[in-house]
Amino acid sequence: SVLGASTKGFDSSLDGYYTYDVAKAKQLLSDAGYPNGFTLTMPSTSLANQSLLTTIQQELAAVGITVTYSDTGTNFVTDLLAGKFTSSWMQLASANDWQFAQLALVDKATFNPFKVADQQADALLSTMQSGSDDQAATAAKSLNKYVTENAWFAPFFRIDNLYLSSSKVKVTMAADNVTPYLYLIQPAS
Repeated sequence: SVLGASTKGFDSSLDGYYTYDVAKAKQLLSDAGYPNGFTLTMPSTSLANQSLLTTIQQELAAVGITVTYSDTGTNFVTDLLAGKFTSSWMQLASANDWQFAQLALVDKATFNPFKVADQQADALLSTMQSGSDDQAATAAKSLNKYVTENAWFAPFFRIDNLYLSSSKVKVTMAADNVTPYLYLIQPAS
């Protein structure tokens, strides 16, 4: 699911909602009118992990989706936000339910370049914003389930936070970043 373990909407059972099932994927493509698959152009950049992009290409090829990459140079994020690509690999922070929703789920979200709106998601977001703490947490879980079940995203891993530091410093990790922010690195004494 898109909401990480530090969010109120996290539900570990959603992490196994989809499995990699080639036969089922081929059937779903056929049912959608693509019995022979299709070609999908996705952005690439030298800043991305090239082995990850190759893995995505290989995994999708196995189900009939041919991925071709278009090198965006330094315009990777700009081109994504402009809606130049329908699909892409992207890593977004999800340490806070509301923050993630505003970043990727609402119709005016930065990472919703096609301005997709959904009444059910909007109703849950409204409860998250104006409900009690318990109501907001329940709505966040429901939103996570809804977004997962309707395949708004296809998350397939979470990055482990790994860092090394001297005993002379105290490091506090931020829930929304893979490495500590500079201001969270302080002298130990």
